[in-house]
Amino acid sequence: MKIAIIGASGLLGEGFLHLKTKHKLITTVFSKDSINNSTVLDIRKYNDVKKFVDEFKPDVVINTSAITNPEYCEINPIEANQTNVMGVKNLAEICNNFKIHFIQISTEYVFDGITGKYQEESIPNPISKYGESKLESEKITLQINNSFCVARTAMLFGWSKNKLNLATLLISKLSQGEKLDVIKDQIVSPSYNDNIAEILLELAEKKLSGIYHVSGSDIMSRLEFAKALAKEFKFDEKLLESISISEFNWKAKRPKNGGLEIDKISKILHTKPMSVSESLKQMKIDSIVKM
Repeated sequence: MKIAIIGASGLLGEGFLHLKTKHKLITTVFSKDSINNSTVLDIRKYNDVKKFVDEFKPDVVINTSAITNPEYCEINPIEANQTNVMGVKNLAEICNNFKIHFIQISTEYVFDGITGKYQEESIPNPISKYGESKLESEKITLQINNSFCVARTAMLFGWSKNKLNLATLLISKLSQGEKLDVIKDQIVSPSYNDNIAEILLELAEKKLSGIYHVSGSDIMSRLEFAKALAKEFKFDEKLLESISISEFNWKAKRPKNGGLEIDKISKILHTKPMSVSESLKQMKIDSIVKM
């Protein structure tokens, strides 16, 4: 099966590159030379997307491309909309025209963070421009073809040459004996990028339709995650400074009580979501290769 990974230079996109798979992966990037042998593609340009799909004729397209920085989206909502909404519309329409299965990656930020532990049927209520744009991308995807798939994920972490994330930031700082502020009261579903990519490949194989929550199996605070990482990598936990989400002067609101329930995919897929402990152990094993 030929599977196109749109946005392969992002944290999730890179996860696909770490996997050994029987499928042929066709990767795209936004800017030249960010990943060798990838096609440069701006999903905002309809004709460019059409040309790409017509040339490579993938069986499935997985769109990991997005402006994911909530602060940037809050300050630049028009630009965020062009990529996160209109770019998705281009991909979905063209995949529909070519009869290609399409998977749109979304986020737990479509929820308001009041109740937490969200299921696929929970009512979205985004509290930021980023969350609003991703919810709109979900709606457009399923409106164009209700056989398409939306996969929501959460707090991605893992080795990456291009994208700093909480895990790699912690490793960088704690390994040097530096202190780091970590939020104690934002609840998330830490999700290992390689594991999420593997799950998404199985979703692609089965060409499943509808909405699925695709995240790690644990729900915890960012501080609890940081402590787990410090323990696994044998760093000094005392370097972790506990801080409240309210102490950050962010323009974009973040859901405080997040976390995604994953019962749906756990029952139907062979590839299982990994726990934080399992993910960190694997990340430590991979550190020699990927650091």
